Amino acid sequence: NPIGTFWSVVMLLEHLGEHEAAAHVMQAIEAVTANPALHTGDLGGNATTKQVTDAVCALLEKTTAPA
Repeated sequence: NPIGTFWSVVMLLEHLGEHEAAAHVMQAIEAVTANPALHTGDLGGNATTKQVTDAVCALLEKTTAPA
């Protein structure tokens, strides 16, 4: 489950004072983990690490794309 890795990124960004970026990553984590179709085996689902990672990255690209 890659969520722990992404959460570590949140903590690093907060430590560096990048609170807005940390919030974006956390929002992506929350959205992905709220979707049962994206739960990995440790959470009782069937999603792969790649599927979860791709979903988090897609949300980050969507929320941080230039206007």
